[in-house]
Amino acid sequence: MRAMILDAPGKPLRLVNLPIPTPSSHQVLIQVHTCGICRTDLHIVDGELTNPKLPLIPGHQVVGKIVVIKSVRYSLLLVMVILKVKNLPGV
Repeated sequence: MRAMILDAPGKPLRLVNLPIPTPSSHQVLIQVHTCGICRTDLHIVDGELTNPKLPLIPGHQVVGKIVVIKSVRYSLLLVMVILKVKNLPGV
């Protein structure tokens, strides 16, 4: 997978290719189509927050497609969320 990594505050992000992670039990794997960066991440990039855990892949506001589900419970929850988003009856 491609990711932009912050190695040090105030430095440009660098593009890297990383292995696709394998989700553990009760996790999902999302193929990210686009990712937003929140203001807190920008504070870290700009060096305005102290002691960040580096290296860091900023961004947690994603739009994507769920490609692996490692939990039956999450599978049912996702179906309910999809039905609710699509405004389908029964949820």
